[in-house]
Amino acid sequence: MENRPDRQLTSLLKQLLERGVADGVFPGAAAGIFRRLTSGNIKVFSWAGSTGYGEREQEVDQNTVFDLASLTKPLVITLSLLTLIGEQKTTWDTLLGDHLGARIPADKKDIPLRYLVSHCSGMAPYKPFFKGFRPYCSREGRERLLRLVANEPLLHPPGQDFCYSDLGFMLLGEVVEQCSSSSLDNFFRKRLSSPLGLERVLFFRPGPFRTEDSGRFASTEKCLWRGRVLRGEVHDEHCYLMGGVSGHAGLFGTVRGCWGYVWQF
Repeated sequence: MENRPDRQLTSLLKQLLERGVADGVFPGAAAGIFRRLTSGNIKVFSWAGSTGYGEREQEVDQNTVFDLASLTKPLVITLSLLTLIGEQKTTWDTLLGDHLGARIPADKKDIPLRYLVSHCSGMAPYKPFFKGFRPYCSREGRERLLRLVANEPLLHPPGQDFCYSDLGFMLLGEVVEQCSSSSLDNFFRKRLSSPLGLERVLFFRPGPFRTEDSGRFASTEKCLWRGRVLRGEVHDEHCYLMGGVSGHAGLFGTVRGCWGYVWQF
């Protein structure tokens, strides 16, 4: 049972989310606040609104699944690399070229993994590569996209400055696959989410994208490139081109799934 401070915090969080729905910021949302204290841990959840703006939407609750977007970076890639480092399959100082070899041009071969994880590799934050692709995923398209990412010029020498980069984490996803001899989604499921009993509340959703259970998913927005409202398929266009699984995006989950995962670490 929640104590009085927790009940107050839950009420305030609920009011904040309901205000966002009323003001049209979003159709629905779920949120949690977690903090470890010596006097006792704080853990509260709340949700409000519906899974979209349509007439037959479901109410958001603790089981609503959201596209977690860039949370894929810390929740999947960083912890996957820590797992592989623990198994002595790589290190933070291992160079990108040591793992990806000829797939990486000379200007990026000597970038250590720690620079990519900390966003100081010199790689660009983002480029709209998807505009040069038709909106469907294929192995050929995936490899072409990764070549474009790898060949994008550096903004500055590695280690010189900080610049948040989707592109760097797309390459880190390839590093995890190379080190583990497994697809990124299978590695995450077998080594991280499943052992914690969270595989049904934190997962990738590879293409071809299914719609039979889309009711439990919150919609994201209407994608002009794909020409439809997205629900249960990854919003990020580049992750979509990679089949729904990448190092920078692609993870789906519930608010309690995120809490249960992070709380373990």
